[in-house]
Amino acid sequence: MMLRFASLLVAVCVLLAYRAVASTNCEQKIAILGKTSGDTCQLWFSEQLTGECERFDLKLLLLTPTGATDFSREYTAKEVGIVQGLIAGLGEEIGLDLVDTEGVFRLGKQAMFNLPGYDSSFQTRFRSIADGSLENWNRRCVADCAEYPAFFGATATLVYRHPRGLYKNYKVKSAIYYEHSGWLVLVTDQPMMADGGDSMHGLLVFRIALNTSPSSQSSEVQLLPDKFALERKRWIPDSVKCDQNFYLFDKTRGVSSLTFFRMDWNGRGCDRGMFYTAFLLSDRVHIMPSQFLQGNWVSSLFSNMEIEPYQTITEADGRFVLNDSVYFQLPTPDSMFESKFRELAQPDARNWRATWQNYDTTYPIFTGSCPEKLFELADGLYRNYTISEARYYRESNYLILLTRHPLRDVRGNTMHGLLIYKVDGWKWLETPPCEYVD
Repeated sequence: MMLRFASLLVAVCVLLAYRAVASTNCEQKIAILGKTSGDTCQLWFSEQLTGECERFDLKLLLLTPTGATDFSREYTAKEVGIVQGLIAGLGEEIGLDLVDTEGVFRLGKQAMFNLPGYDSSFQTRFRSIADGSLENWNRRCVADCAEYPAFFGATATLVYRHPRGLYKNYKVKSAIYYEHSGWLVLVTDQPMMADGGDSMHGLLVFRIALNTSPSSQSSEVQLLPDKFALERKRWIPDSVKCDQNFYLFDKTRGVSSLTFFRMDWNGRGCDRGMFYTAFLLSDRVHIMPSQFLQGNWVSSLFSNMEIEPYQTITEADGRFVLNDSVYFQLPTPDSMFESKFRELAQPDARNWRATWQNYDTTYPIFTGSCPEKLFELADGLYRNYTISEARYYRESNYLILLTRHPLRDVRGNTMHGLLIYKVDGWKWLETPPCEYVD
C-alpha cells in the first residue's frame, strides 16, 4: 500500500514538474495600425507575442458590410511603417477612441454599448471543460461559450473574432469607432491565463447600424452571411484617345491571397495612374475601389510577404497550355462585330453589354477543365480581343488574363480588360458553371 502511495506521489510530482517546465508565458500585445476609408475597407493591426512564442505578426482584414476575410501573414516589426504608408496612400479613416464611462461606451449621442456582466462561476467551468486550454474550450464548449456587448440605439453585426481570444469575463483595452463607415473595433483584455501562462486577449470587429429610435436595443449580436457582392468604382477619362496600360503586381501565397494591379491612362489630358487592391478568395474576387497609391509602398510591402510563383502562358498553335491536360483557346473572331458595335448610339463596352446582353461577350474556351470566372473588369470589351498577358498560379490554380482590344470607345479610349479565373473553380460548386470540351 505504501509503495503504491509513493508511486502515486512521484507521478504527481512529475506531472507538476512537467506543467512548470511547459510554461511558455506567451503574452499578446495587439495594436490597431489603421483602417482605409469606406464601407468595404482594409483593417490592419499588429500582434506581438512575447515569451517562448516570440514573433511579430501584421494582420490584414478585408471588411465588407457582410463579412471579414483574414489575409494575415507573419512579418517583422520594421514593416509597420510600410503598412502605415500604404494605409495613408489608400485613404485612411480616422476613428474615435471611445472611453469607458461607468461601464458604458457611447457611439455618439443616442447609441451606446456595455460589456456583459461578470460570471463568477466561469473560471471553474473553463478549467473543468477545457483543462486550462483555449483550444480545448473552443472545441468542447457547447453553450454559453462567449458573450458580446449589449448595444442600445444601434444594431451590431459581428464580422470578425480573433481566434486567440477568450470572450467571457473580459475587459476592453481599446475601442475605436469609425463613425463615417460604421465600423467598431474592440481590443479585449482577458485577465485569466491559459495553461503555461499564455494570455487570451482578443479582437472583435462589429458592423454598426444606428437605429432611428434611441430606445431600441439589440441584445444579441447578429450573425453574418457568408457571401458579399463585388463593389467596383471606376475612373474613366473623358479625354480623347487615352490608352490603358496594365501592370500586375505579385500575388501572395495561398487560396485566400492578396494582389494589386495598376491601370495607367496615357494621352493628352489623361496621364493618370490608379491602383486597385484585389483580394482573391476561393470562390470570388473582391476588388477594392481605385485609389491613388505610390508603387514603392506596394513593392516594399510585397518584398517581405510570401509570394506565390507564377508561370507566364504564351500562345502556341492557337492554344494557351496550362498543363498536360488543360488548355484554352480564344473564340473565332466575329466578322459582324465591329459594324454592330459602331451602330450603338454610345459605343463603349458597357453599352454594348447592355444592348446585346447574351451576345455581348465571348470568353476563352477551355479544354480539360471547367474553370469559374471570378472577375472581369467592367469596362473591358470581351469580343474579338487578344491576350496581352496570361499568368497561371499552379499552387492555387488562379489564372489572370490581360486582354487587349483594337477598338476604341466613343471618347476615343481603349477598352482593354482583365479576367480572373479559378481553374478548378467548379470543385467549389454543386454543379459545374460551364460546359467544356473533353
